[in-house]
Amino acid sequence: MTDLSILSTDTEKSTKQKQFALIVAAAAVVVIAAFSFLATFRYNFRHPWAVFIGSYLAAFIACVGAGVFLMRYFGRTVPEGGDKSRKYLLLFVVVSAIVFRIVLLFGPPDNDIYRALWEGRVIRAGYSPYTYAPDSDELKDPVNRHLPLSTGDPHWQHVDHRKFPSFFPPFTLSLITFTGWLSYTPLALKILFTLFDLGTIAVLFLMFRRRRAGWFGIVLYAWNPLVLSAFALGGHPDSILVFFLVLAAALLERKKDWAAFLALGFAVVSNFIALLVIPVFLIHSRKRKAAINLIWPCLPGLLSLFAGGANIIWTFMEFGGSPYFHWNDSLHFVLSGFSLTHTISVVGRILSALGFILVYVLILRRGLDPIRTTVAVLVSFMLFSPTVQPWFLTWFAPFLCLVAARPWLLWTGTVVVFYAVWGIAVVRGGYVQDLVIVKLIEYIPVYALLAWEFLRRKDEV
Repeated sequence: MTDLSILSTDTEKSTKQKQFALIVAAAAVVVIAAFSFLATFRYNFRHPWAVFIGSYLAAFIACVGAGVFLMRYFGRTVPEGGDKSRKYLLLFVVVSAIVFRIVLLFGPPDNDIYRALWEGRVIRAGYSPYTYAPDSDELKDPVNRHLPLSTGDPHWQHVDHRKFPSFFPPFTLSLITFTGWLSYTPLALKILFTLFDLGTIAVLFLMFRRRRAGWFGIVLYAWNPLVLSAFALGGHPDSILVFFLVLAAALLERKKDWAAFLALGFAVVSNFIALLVIPVFLIHSRKRKAAINLIWPCLPGLLSLFAGGANIIWTFMEFGGSPYFHWNDSLHFVLSGFSLTHTISVVGRILSALGFILVYVLILRRGLDPIRTTVAVLVSFMLFSPTVQPWFLTWFAPFLCLVAARPWLLWTGTVVVFYAVWGIAVVRGGYVQDLVIVKLIEYIPVYALLAWEFLRRKDEV
């Protein structure tokens, strides 16, 4: 005869564990809500960057903790027949994610959003931002000695890097131009980018549902302070790239190769970093002829670039290839001889490029599934890159819900210390400098966890 008391004890234990997980999730919402509020009004505090970094780290710990406990105690698979409590929990997660973003929409954006608004205005005035930089003489006196285009522009004072032509890819710039026509405000663009961000959450949920996997890991993206601060708060257009990358991966997973390559084409003209992912899709596609669908979104984009003089290539060379730009780099910093100035050796650039190419080829040859390969490619690119802005990490952030990649998940937390350079700059009187101590605090935990996981897997083999 079965001892029912044992089963009863196990059931009670399971119920208590689930209740504990719910308490952790509720506490996480409170902490992340506090981060959203503090990030929105951080400039009302005496030390805004300290407030931002501290609340960000608390929100990151809360987000990861909630994800871990929900996955552990509510299961990694979806039971047959469904569960109403799970549906209510999903509603709780989604509504919370939307509320966080709505609050952050009203916070101060990063300067890139003003550059985006300006370039949309340049296009509506009949000029190409790929040809004319903001400081171009043609824009200072656009038509027969009329007033400069910048006259009376409410956002002109925030436009930076004025000597460079546009660095926004064509599809992104088209959306920016149309949105600016509807409303020439940072809030309008932030709403646009946030809608793509929410679209990414929807696609991730569909991927979890198809896999019959517990979707609780979705909080690692939906509640991640990196994602919240990059799109709803900062107003960076990378959410467009992220949406199309995740959509393309979801379609490829469902063996809809033609639609997958079409989505990947839109990712390319949203951010050229998606070019690195094309070989990944070609390797894992059953219908490689479907790659022709890359042409349809890319062709008009390329035509607009060349019609504008293709100066975007020069802009990217200046930011990515010039020895006068490097920011928050890691392996590139090491290969450049630990340069503490903005000017670094050409040898360092060459070694970084060769190192990435070697790692890129090795990744493609390993034969991992497309999502793991995509994460590895994007992460490797950033590790060897001379410039790593915090929001660049959103390129691979949604995939961390689907694959176990603890070092890169940790990186989405430690990257916030990068903002300390601005806080230190205020103390020093406005001089912003890339600091070694900030790099060490950001990267040492990431590389240490990477080494630990590598050694652990080696021991298991």
